[in-house]
Amino acid sequence: MSVAVGGVRCDIKGIGTVRMIFENNDDLGIKAERTNIYSPQQNGVAKRYNYTAVDAIKVMLNSSGLSKGFGDEALLCQTYVWNRVCNGNQSLTPFELYSGHKSSAKHLKIFGSTAYSGVPKQLRKKFDMRAKKGIMVGYALKTRGYRIWLPNERKIVETINVSFDQDNMLEPNSSGAVLDPNKKTINVSSNSEFDTESEEESEHLSIPRTQKSQSSEQKGASSNGKTSEKVIWERKSVPRKDRSRTDIYYYIQGSKVHFHCYKDIAEYCKTHNLENEKALFNYSGEDKYSGIE
Repeated sequence: MSVAVGGVRCDIKGIGTVRMIFENNDDLGIKAERTNIYSPQQNGVAKRYNYTAVDAIKVMLNSSGLSKGFGDEALLCQTYVWNRVCNGNQSLTPFELYSGHKSSAKHLKIFGSTAYSGVPKQLRKKFDMRAKKGIMVGYALKTRGYRIWLPNERKIVETINVSFDQDNMLEPNSSGAVLDPNKKTINVSSNSEFDTESEEESEHLSIPRTQKSQSSEQKGASSNGKTSEKVIWERKSVPRKDRSRTDIYYYIQGSKVHFHCYKDIAEYCKTHNLENEKALFNYSGEDKYSGIE
């Protein structure tokens, strides 16, 4: 897109540089304006937005636990979100004012949240994990997707095949080298919706439960005066012969007793004083996964 430059504004600090800029602008017919040094108020909206963006970057980096080296990624992420929310007294977002299309905010995620980037079958071996643990640092620049920082590989990848755990963040003083390994997992399916495009489902990946939910369970168990026994659940999907649907069953590992619905599981666990988390059990026939939860 070709846009003509109407004017340039800069302070008078550095006389030689200013003189060179203004001489070139005069030849091109560009209006030049001078402002006093250390007077950002005279620089208008552009300078004020810089202050807003810098303040946002500071908060994003501090709350996410990421280092200052991710300042550029935080700026891109902040600008992306800023363009998709209404500012001031406007009823339309900058994205809608510029493109004429209504933007979506359903796909927006928390900067610095834990992300699980799916590994394509073509790039993984038989015993490789289906996802890599990383940190969400922004949105893809030219495609639909997210920018995920992989600490173990020290690189950023852009992908849409990703699931998020937005309750699991790095501690502010954490170096970011290790992200709380060895946590209990639950299956969560994440849907991604992007601007003016249709909804697309990402692969079902394992998401670790947060420390908050674990501590609340421990408090609940201690208040009842009982210690619930932990068990390992196994999920099995069985397609029907006519392929009309897929039936889902859950087993306790090492047992042949199977359960058709969560209600049966809850009653069994209550009777035998076993731990169970409703979010752990996914009876959706669309998920064909079979194995240990």
